[in-house]
Order: sequence, then C-alpha cells, then structure tokens
Amino acid sequence: MCDALKKAHPNVEIAFLARPPAHQLVSSFPGVVKTILFDKRGTHRGIKGIKAVTAEVKAFNPDVFITPHRGWRMAFLAKSLKGQTQTVGFRGFWGFCYKNRAPFEPTASFFVRESRLLDSINVPHQQARMHCDIECRETTKEIIIAPGANWDTKRWPVASFSSLAQQLLQQGYTVALTGGPAEQTICDTIQNQTPGITNRCGETLQEAMAHMGRASLVVANDSGLAHLGRAVQTPTVVIFGPTPSEVHEIGSEPTTRAVLNPIDCAPCSSHGHVSCPKKHHRCMNDLGVAEVIEEINGLLSAVNSLEGR
Repeated sequence: MCDALKKAHPNVEIAFLARPPAHQLVSSFPGVVKTILFDKRGTHRGIKGIKAVTAEVKAFNPDVFITPHRGWRMAFLAKSLKGQTQTVGFRGFWGFCYKNRAPFEPTASFFVRESRLLDSINVPHQQARMHCDIECRETTKEIIIAPGANWDTKRWPVASFSSLAQQLLQQGYTVALTGGPAEQTICDTIQNQTPGITNRCGETLQEAMAHMGRASLVVANDSGLAHLGRAVQTPTVVIFGPTPSEVHEIGSEPTTRAVLNPIDCAPCSSHGHVSCPKKHHRCMNDLGVAEVIEEINGLLSAVNSLEGR
C-alpha cells in the first residue's frame, strides 16, 4: 500500500501506525516519515490507550487516514478525525465510521482487499509490490529458518525443523535460526538437537531483515518473518497448516513457494488456533521433511535458472 501511494504521489509523507515489533521496520517502507506505535495489548490497551494514539494521529494532521483493519479501535480513531481528513475503511459493522468505504471480500487475498481501499481514493496500484529497502549485499550460502508463529497450530513440529536443518547442513548450507522472544525455547531446542547451526533468536527485525537480505533462502511457518523474507526479495518457502496460502498470493512471485499437507480439514482458520479443532493437527504433524526439502531445492534451482547461474 505504501509503495502504491508513493508511486502515485511522489511527495507523499506517510505516518504508519504499527504494533510492536513490526514498528521496528516501517521506517524502511516507501514514503514513511513517521512511525506511530500502537501497543494495543500493552500501553495502549482499552479506550484510554486508543485515545492516546488518536491524539498522536491528530497531531500529524493527515489528509487521508486509511486502514485495512475492521475492528472498533480503528473505527473509533477514524470517527475522531474531523475536518478535511478523508477516512478510508471497509464496509461492514463499523463501516459507518468511514467517509470512504470499500467492499470487503473475505475470500480475496490481502493484496486484492487492500487494493479496494486504494480504488476508493483513486490510487493506482498495478505496479505496487511488497518490499523493504535494504542495503545490497553479496548473497551467502545460508538458509534461515524461522520456526515460530503467533498461534501454536501454525507451527511445524520442532523435530521436523531439526531434521530439516540437519539435511540442509548435509547439503553444504549453513543454517541459522531466527525469531522473537516468544520463540526462544523453540529455537534453543532445535539448536540443541542440531549441532552446527547458528541461533539468532531474539535479534531485532532490522537485524533479521539484513540477514535475510543476504541469505540464499528463508523457510518459515505462516508468520510475519515469512513475509519479511518475501519483502526483501529472498527466495522463501512458507509452511502452511490451518491457514490458507491463497490470501497471501504465495507463488505469485517466482521467488516464493508454499508447502502444505492437503488434507480435507485444512485450511480451517484465517488466523490459526491455540489447538487443533480436530485434535490431531495432521496438517502439520503429517507434513514430511522430504516435501519441504523438495520445495526448497526446487525453488533454489528455479531461481538459479532465472539468474543464469
């Protein structure tokens, strides 16, 4: 979205409202001149918190306020912006809070949904893409594994990641783990089971982005780090279980592939669950290491062919 706005209006100045830890990255997005932290589960929890964030947004005095989120918090913020500010959001329960309302298509990809918001204010987006600007560096023969995810059911088993790391080491790659504080135990366990790999769990998103930018490939569950790999244009294999790959348009880029276990009950959620509704979690537990290795090798071979290696 930032890319489309910057291309349509080269002098645009964007204030980006972001939750932690994503707020670490948004300064690298096209057109972003200000980051507004929105810690909705911490400092800005509840009505008092959203009022504080609203005050900071008002101080920026935006001409346009646009949000892809459909909850009450962003609706409250939009309704609080008076004067000439155009507010843009989706139709639906809170749609009355926005001056410009776009249709919400639940089965469409995130990119298509957000393009509807841009359509409502006549911003072209055909050439827009997801990317973060990083300093160009020589590619290393490192594969980065991001084994975490916000929801337990979106995580491929630790033992599977350990086996994957061992096989990648045998193929001659160096292997590094990355993740946030919540993934420390997962990463430590994989490292203990797989001598010879590097554990960078706890690094900042800027550090993770820099490492991904020079890696040969990223392999991750459906998580923010998977999409960070895509954003820095590094070949990325994303492991899906309960969530649909279609909403992310995985595979629409020559450098991204999805791998999943096509069982009848998957996908079963747009965001994931704490536990499997069927109590078996076969979408992840039955996905073999061989299938993931096949996708990794296939993607690297395809990318090398495209680059003439």
